[in-house]
Amino acid sequence: AFTFLYMFVPNTRVRLGSALVGATARAYLRGELERVGEVADAFHRINRWLAGDVRRGMFVTAVYALLDPAQGRVTVACAGHKIPLLRVCQADGQLRVVQPEGIAFGFDKGPVFERRLQVVEVPIDAGDRLVMTNSAPVRIQNEQAEELGEKAFYARVRKHCAADTT
Repeated sequence: AFTFLYMFVPNTRVRLGSALVGATARAYLRGELERVGEVADAFHRINRWLAGDVRRGMFVTAVYALLDPAQGRVTVACAGHKIPLLRVCQADGQLRVVQPEGIAFGFDKGPVFERRLQVVEVPIDAGDRLVMTNSAPVRIQNEQAEELGEKAFYARVRKHCAADTT
């Protein structure tokens, strides 16, 4: 199985603070996932710790994906990350958005976070492609300072998904 984790801490006036919060959150989450094994339990615990440690208005978003090719599935959890996991299906060439419900770490000390968090299992077939990213590709600007946007980004993923990844 392969684990992917992408985390984002918003820019603040103190960049070092953001970097430390992000690094701390990542270390907490990696440790909890190895120890507990259950994604929801690990996310709940990390949220409680971070909500008590970060100042008001600071938060961390994350998307987590555990790929299990032997079982033909990917387990996905999202804590407020706005760009979803993308799955391009080999069978029909369709792009499917995988965006489980969830709010960012640190917004709430527990009840709302725990109620909103979803962990989903998505079937993966041979030849399917998964794309996990941050918001940077969506925000790329052309010469007129217009952002690419989600729809155009998804179209590019679909267009190039058959390219060799080796």
